[in-house]
Amino acid sequence: MQELKIMQPVEQSLDSMIRVLHIDDEADQLSFTKQILESLDHCMKVESVIRAEDAIELVTKGAYDCVVSDYQMPIVDGLELARRIKDIIDIPLIIYTGRGSEEVARKAFEARADDYVQKEIEPAHYLVLARRIRHAVERSRMKELYGTVVNGSRDAVVIVEGSRILYANQAMAELVLAPDSVLLKGLDLLRWVDKEDRPGIRKAIRAEAAGSRLHKFTLVDNGGRRRQVEAQCNPITYGGKRANLCFLRDLSENGELKLPHA
Repeated sequence: MQELKIMQPVEQSLDSMIRVLHIDDEADQLSFTKQILESLDHCMKVESVIRAEDAIELVTKGAYDCVVSDYQMPIVDGLELARRIKDIIDIPLIIYTGRGSEEVARKAFEARADDYVQKEIEPAHYLVLARRIRHAVERSRMKELYGTVVNGSRDAVVIVEGSRILYANQAMAELVLAPDSVLLKGLDLLRWVDKEDRPGIRKAIRAEAAGSRLHKFTLVDNGGRRRQVEAQCNPITYGGKRANLCFLRDLSENGELKLPHA
């Protein structure tokens, strides 16, 4: 137990309570895990249940932010439980098991689990579990936030790590003449920035930059049209990583940049 006392608490980028439902058929494991997780992350509140059927009933009430389930349990195992819960509600779910293999991990993700953490003898693995829970909840909350607010925005919105796009709304797809915002994920935002403006924009969207600034540049869409765009970028944490949330607004009249006559 002394080793646990020197473990560093989880870095907290969310201040609100994280409500965790933990399912395991071993009562001692439930009690010990609850104690450690709540000590590592003071925003974390863990409720423990032994029976998978009870977990399903509780989840239907929608009072949790994340579900952590053992893999091997009687009657309903962790994989079946994951499938049932995911059919009821879209909630982060982590399979937490002593069985460590690629096959188990593959089955967990096929059951729509969001993550897989292996139980270990070393107490330090609880820190890994606590971080995975927090990151899963962060991703879920960010997804909900951007799904309701950002997707409804008339401005183009992207989340970038460096200049790689992690998320884009439909307005961003329309700005660059892409058929769907999903197709932008993983692409380099700078591909639509005029070559002369790239050095300045690359510097502006670095995730380590502090504060919010306005930047103007020329955007070249997929059709070759040039547009004057104003961008505002803000450092955020997205999926546990440092990133930038950028809002882009088309300043060009009729959506196309008018160049002066020679």
